[in-house]
Amino acid sequence: TRCYGGDQGWYTKGSLMSEEGCGVIAAANITAYMAKHKGKSRLYTAGSTTYITKKDFMNHIYSVSQYVSPRKGLLPGVLFTNFKEGVKYYSTMMLNPLKEDTSISNLHDFWSASAYIIQALRDNRPVAICVYAPNGLLDSKYYWHWMTVTKYYQDAADNRRVALSTWVERHSLNWRPLHHYQGAAGVGSGVYNRIVSSK
Repeated sequence: TRCYGGDQGWYTKGSLMSEEGCGVIAAANITAYMAKHKGKSRLYTAGSTTYITKKDFMNHIYSVSQYVSPRKGLLPGVLFTNFKEGVKYYSTMMLNPLKEDTSISNLHDFWSASAYIIQALRDNRPVAICVYAPNGLLDSKYYWHWMTVTKYYQDAADNRRVALSTWVERHSLNWRPLHHYQGAAGVGSGVYNRIVSSK
């Protein structure tokens, strides 16, 4: 079976990885992709990048999880800073250091965030996104969830969408609600979902 990235559902139901491992999966997706397509071969040492098996990829996820660690609690999963620093530390330890792309001029601006994603993908670099909270426009399964952005596109009516790797599948979602959410009665209206790419 062909997979579109990793899946926290591969792990035992109720386990930490099954419940809170989405950030680790996103980090594993990105580092494996960089190893295969960007000459960062040391970022994936679980096997061949020509044909990646589920078993090998799960070994890769384990290696990444030593640096990008999920947690339970009031703020479960992998926090944004922990994700960035974990990927940086993992890549440094693997002797293929990555650094955060800090070129985004204004995360709160839709067009600036869009340009950041477009440029990263043009450079053949996937983008990690963490959807923090509900906005009434997305299925609740995407809330408080890390995913990997693999494509950005628009149709003739100027609807902007992104393709994402999550739960071992390719999902396509409207980019606007992914960029910015607003809770009931304006609660959380100043909070933006976070995006990051490495190079």
